[in-house]
Formats: sequence, C-alpha cells, structure tokens
Amino acid sequence: MRIRFTERTPGQIDLALLFGGIALAALLAFSILPIASLLPACIWHGITGVPCPTCGATRSLIHLSRGEIATSFSFNPLASIAIISLVLSFFASVSSRVLFAQRLTMAFSGREKDGLRVAVITLFLLNWSYLVMSGI
Repeated sequence: MRIRFTERTPGQIDLALLFGGIALAALLAFSILPIASLLPACIWHGITGVPCPTCGATRSLIHLSRGEIATSFSFNPLASIAIISLVLSFFASVSSRVLFAQRLTMAFSGREKDGLRVAVITLFLLNWSYLVMSGI
C-alpha cells in the first residue's frame, strides 16, 4: 500500500464529500425529524425471524445522531463504524478543499485489493453473526 498526497484534478468526483455528506445529512435529519417512525420494519426479519445483515442500522443511526455511541454500536457495530468513518472523511475532504491542501490517497496492489475484499467480507459476516446471536 502506498500512501501519498495528491493534487485535486478538475472535474474529479470527491466520493468522501458525496457519501460523507449523505451520512452527515442523515445524522442531522434523524436528530431533528421523527423519521424513524415513518420507516417500515425489516421484511426479511419479519418473514424469516432472522435479522438481515443491515438490521439495527437505522437504530444505530438514530443513537449516533443523539451522541449515544456505545448504544449505537450495540445495535449494529459495522453500520456505526461506517457512518462515523464517512462523516470523518467528509470533514477531512472539506478541510482539504477549504485550505487548498493536497488530499491523502492510498494505492493498493492487486494482492492488497484481494486481501481488502476478504477482510470486508469477513467483517460483514462477523457483523451479521453478531446480529443473529444478539437477537437484534
């Protein structure tokens, strides 16, 4: 893995800004509006009795919006980590744009990309196992 600072290129889509902004907007919306009461229950969980891989993510988001990080992690740890990471990357991207600074980029080799894919799938399955065992 190579970590380096690079210049922004004109017209380049900043995914950290995009997805981090969506995560931040969701946190703000859940802290202000009663959105949770409008959302349907999990269909998969209702039919099978087994939580789906994303069960608890909405409740996790609700508790994060209230600043209840430990409770958020208890509902869906992977969703909590993802939301926090997206918001932090949003602020890092905004600050690099405001300060006209170079942005931090990482380049992975083919083997590293394969290892990263295996790690993500493993984390996904471990998170789902946690949800099933905890009865979320």
